[in-house]
Amino acid sequence: RQEFFETAKFARNPTQSSFPVLEKLIKSLETAGEEDVDKNQADFLLTASGFGYQYCKLVNSNCGSVNQYKTLVDAIATFTLNRFNEANQQSHDQGNSLHSVIVGLQALGNLNHLTPQAVEVIGKCLTSNSSRVKIHALSASRRDPCTSLKNRAMTLLNSLQSGSD
Repeated sequence: RQEFFETAKFARNPTQSSFPVLEKLIKSLETAGEEDVDKNQADFLLTASGFGYQYCKLVNSNCGSVNQYKTLVDAIATFTLNRFNEANQQSHDQGNSLHSVIVGLQALGNLNHLTPQAVEVIGKCLTSNSSRVKIHALSASRRDPCTSLKNRAMTLLNSLQSGSD
């Protein structure tokens, strides 16, 4: 695994055929123990999103129309949403789940094109009680041209600004 991650991070010519492998590795996080997730999640999610970014930038600027790419983005979004829901269900010790949400949002922020599912997950994270999660959700929306997500982000920023006066 580790060798694959190191190679994938700097792929010069990423191909569609690698997306299902990355998706499978991300889905394996859902069945991994909490310790394993903490140890490997950053490598899994950030490598996968870096690979997706490289694919869009170097191979196919219209990557948002490629099913394998969309499936990879949705896998990252699903992981992030599941950890977000876990954090909201825990009344104490949310640290691990919140860290996972933040890493998931960083991974989504690395991507050039988001899917409707990813936009929905980021929007949900904008409603978090955690200001760290909100900040990372705002950051995750920076590259995607989705107008509705940007409008929600601006509404949040305006409410935060008016609340600090």
